[in-house]
Amino acid sequence: MTDSNAPSTEQTSRLQDVSAVQLRLPSFWPQDPQVWFHQVEAQFSLYRTASETTRYYYVASVLPPDVTSELSAVLSNPSDTTPYQHLKTKVLERFMPSERVRLQQLLAEGDLGDRRLSQLLLRMRQLLGEHDVSAQSALLRELFL
Repeated sequence: MTDSNAPSTEQTSRLQDVSAVQLRLPSFWPQDPQVWFHQVEAQFSLYRTASETTRYYYVASVLPPDVTSELSAVLSNPSDTTPYQHLKTKVLERFMPSERVRLQQLLAEGDLGDRRLSQLLLRMRQLLGEHDVSAQSALLRELFL
């Protein structure tokens, strides 16, 4: 027995098309591409955009010309299986500062200045990136003590 109030497949498809039209990605932020991808993926979740190919085309369409020229090889030959993940990886590789640069920034920005301690700690964690939390804690303890 089917629910007469449930939307048909055609109606569901039309609703997804309308949702996709409303999806607007933020402008690319080369200073912190990882945060930018968090925002992009939040939009994809809100609008239920699960397709790798659709995600790829959305991201490719909002990248500025200077970025697309640097990633022309990826854009002209997208991955057959995971085009979005492949593009995301290449963007992060290109625009994320190296671990060495981040550690140098961490040491250079280590003074409190006019920031609150919590702001300094947040910035240090951002610079450390996605490393092991226990290693982060040990390094930060060493810097503070």
